[in-house]
Amino acid sequence: MSTSNEKERARQLIMAAIDEELRDEDRKELSVYLNKYPELKQEFNEFKELQEITMQTKFNPLPEQVWDNYWLQVYNRLERGIGWILFSLGAIVLLFYGLYSMIESILVDIEIDWWVKLAIFSALAGVIILLISVVREKLFLHKSERYKDIRR
Repeated sequence: MSTSNEKERARQLIMAAIDEELRDEDRKELSVYLNKYPELKQEFNEFKELQEITMQTKFNPLPEQVWDNYWLQVYNRLERGIGWILFSLGAIVLLFYGLYSMIESILVDIEIDWWVKLAIFSALAGVIILLISVVREKLFLHKSERYKDIRR
């Protein structure tokens, strides 16, 4: 095996060792490479040190006041609202296209009995009616929600 191939294999083993994914035979092979190439041993030690530092790093949560101030800005609220509207419109268009394609393929398929087609359309109509009912209920409850204007 050439020197560059050995070093590349050693680097793969180093990454696996850092992630604690080495088998015993791979561990022995890595030991041979680390003894043979001192620069790889130094690289391995640097990666271990980096992993230790990374594991000790903790994120400090932002204070609540920062989030409250963030949502007071018009641009931030507008940006999120427009994003949800565009996502919802795209999802609705794709959903209706999928339903249209499904209905069209069921109607065209002559191997499906008429009563199976009727059952499929009945179930689909029931799901649509239930979804509309849930959306109407949520909108009604949102209008009369007592705590919607209360902030944290």
